[in-house]
Amino acid sequence: MLVVTVPWTLALVVSRGYVASAVFAVGHFLLLGYVDGKFEASSKLHLLGLPSALITLSIALGFDRIGTAGLVLGPLVLAVAAIGFDAATCVETNR
Repeated sequence: MLVVTVPWTLALVVSRGYVASAVFAVGHFLLLGYVDGKFEASSKLHLLGLPSALITLSIALGFDRIGTAGLVLGPLVLAVAAIGFDAATCVETNR
């Protein structure tokens, strides 16, 4: 989770948004922890070998960009991209 939270927090600190960075860091960490705890057990994305921070980020960004449909479409796009990447690298390795 820190891989996702720290860069954005530092960007807010650099732009002198100290209060915003503190609120963002705490809120983001709590939100990602909550989502991670609720959805990781029921998600099958961990079978693809993806880190939980990336899965949680796909859920959060999907919801942010699309709305409630993004809760499903965000992880779906991530899963399709991961499978496509694995297939592409597997084909190159077998040649």
